[in-house]
Amino acid sequence: MNYQIASTKTVVHPFVRALIALLLCLGVGYLGAKQGISVIFMAMSFPFVILYFIFFFRNPKAGVYTALILGFILPILGRYSNIPIPWGLGVDILLVLTYLILFLKHWKYLDFRLASNDVVLLMSLWMGYILFQIVNPEARSIAAWFYTMRGMGLYQFLIIPLGFILFNSRKDWYNFFNLWLAFAILAILWALKQSILGVSAAEQAWLDAGAATTHILFGKLRIFSYYFDAGTFGASMGQISIMCFILFLGPFSLRRRIFYFLVGLFGFYALMLSGTRGALAVPAIGGILYLIMIRNVKLMVTGAVVLFFSFSFLTEYLKGKPFGGGLGSSGVWGQKFSPHTWLANFPPDGLYTRIRAETGLIGRLFYVGMWLYILGKGVLIMWKLKREEDRVIAMAFLAGYAGILMANYGNEVMTQFPISVMTFLGIPIIMSMKHWNEEGEVELPNGPTPVNGAVYPESRWLQEETKE
Repeated sequence: MNYQIASTKTVVHPFVRALIALLLCLGVGYLGAKQGISVIFMAMSFPFVILYFIFFFRNPKAGVYTALILGFILPILGRYSNIPIPWGLGVDILLVLTYLILFLKHWKYLDFRLASNDVVLLMSLWMGYILFQIVNPEARSIAAWFYTMRGMGLYQFLIIPLGFILFNSRKDWYNFFNLWLAFAILAILWALKQSILGVSAAEQAWLDAGAATTHILFGKLRIFSYYFDAGTFGASMGQISIMCFILFLGPFSLRRRIFYFLVGLFGFYALMLSGTRGALAVPAIGGILYLIMIRNVKLMVTGAVVLFFSFSFLTEYLKGKPFGGGLGSSGVWGQKFSPHTWLANFPPDGLYTRIRAETGLIGRLFYVGMWLYILGKGVLIMWKLKREEDRVIAMAFLAGYAGILMANYGNEVMTQFPISVMTFLGIPIIMSMKHWNEEGEVELPNGPTPVNGAVYPESRWLQEETKE
């Protein structure tokens, strides 16, 4: 059976094709003269967009990878592009399209066994609580809820189940992590350029528009690379540095270990250039967790105490609001959509404080508990892995993940691109490791699980169907 996209042959006279091409060129030229060069650029890119969507339709993984890449370059598009497009919505659209393609074209061959688990259930329950916030009597703005709920609940709700379905093998991990490393190296080089040669005209315009108040301290620039801000950049560098340092200790070739060490070293240096003190918690807590994972009992107790006290905070105003003041009621969105309320003038010092303010004590307990549960489950899975390479991969990711959880105490990093999308996709890969066979593919008790979203005639699924 052939599940490739069917092609239809048609015969068109060469003169007609030439006439159509001429008319299209004239039309694009006219619009370009009237509306600017951006119209010409969009017209020229149209054929490539069509080819991309054909490839996307055949291989749904392309949508997730594109969303990951877009998560990295969103700050660049925002600073350097003059095209008035809400680029951030592109991530939402790509993820939703991936689901649509999976269910419209590949639903018959999908295996949902891996996605039927407690982690996906937690994401669903949290998203349900986020939806409940629409009717929160303290909420003041639906628009603020819409802008806030995407980073706080929607992306993890969409990405994590996709990860279990499409990204669950050892090969997927290396493809995913190599992409992560490529953008990390780009970020380090960009940061060194800013530190040595200064910022570009577009970056200077961004600083002049108000960012200088937080990014130029005592006459010194806090390096932000191509990220949204120095805080996110510092946390991201802390995450990649602790991951690479742990991978450096793994059973890899000398060349690869040296590579991991150098990326970790320069990543830590880039963290220092960011001037973000809170980001130091990422490699620090990641290092503590690593020592716990190699079963150093004394440090295990110390790490647990540090984590417990770090998540303990409250304000007097919020004690009587178990469901919070509503999503988007504090900080920037609060000032934009409900400027005359108390919470709009309340600067949330970190993600957990913001969660407490906007979703209440119930929301914060569930949110923090959800991520800590995933962390604990990941450690238990890692301890049971038999292959040393897999254990080191799991320890590296979990250490970086724990560091990000701690960094949320002082900054809102886990809701920011690209940290959010990379962390959310890494979780299902680690959770799937316990089902890996020697080849690094998922193998469940009732048979192997397909790991590729593309459907081809030689696919294992189609062979099984033919036998039937």
